[in-house]
Amino acid sequence: MPRNPIFPAIHEAYTAWLAPHWSKMLRSPERNAMNYQAHETIMNAILERDPVVAESALVNHLDAAWEHVRVTFSTEEL
Repeated sequence: MPRNPIFPAIHEAYTAWLAPHWSKMLRSPERNAMNYQAHETIMNAILERDPVVAESALVNHLDAAWEHVRVTFSTEEL
């Protein structure tokens, strides 16, 4: 999978689509700490080779992150 060219292409398209919305998101030290903790939890689960915990942590992080981004979209964009 690491050499599959589709993943970088999808990531580039996704981040290009989201970039304007990221710039509209509110920033705070608390949110930075929350994101850091979420990433650390995901990384530690991967390092521990625990796919169940890693997936759960990733889903929780993405759900929380989406709530912060979602408010930057108009109803037509969703």
